[in-house]
Amino acid sequence: MYSKHAIARCQQRAIPIQMCDLVLDYGSSRYDKHGGRVWFLTKKSLTKIERELGTEIKKQLERKKNIYVVESTDDHTVITAGYAYKTRLGRVH
Repeated sequence: MYSKHAIARCQQRAIPIQMCDLVLDYGSSRYDKHGGRVWFLTKKSLTKIERELGTEIKKQLERKKNIYVVESTDDHTVITAGYAYKTRLGRVH
């Protein structure tokens, strides 16, 4: 489930909901210490996506590989989505 805020942010940032779903299904996550869980893609998750869904989907995601999705730990509602430009998510770009 996506909050109104998350849908608005996805539209503003040109992030298709389907890509957010892939990040949630295949990505890794960390707690954000504010009641949320931040999901993001890793090289390992991109490899798994390519194996299971094909090269074309992987190429689309690689263009937007810095996507992150924040999900509530209470009810698993997606709160927001965006692009990470710093290494604060624990990975190097």
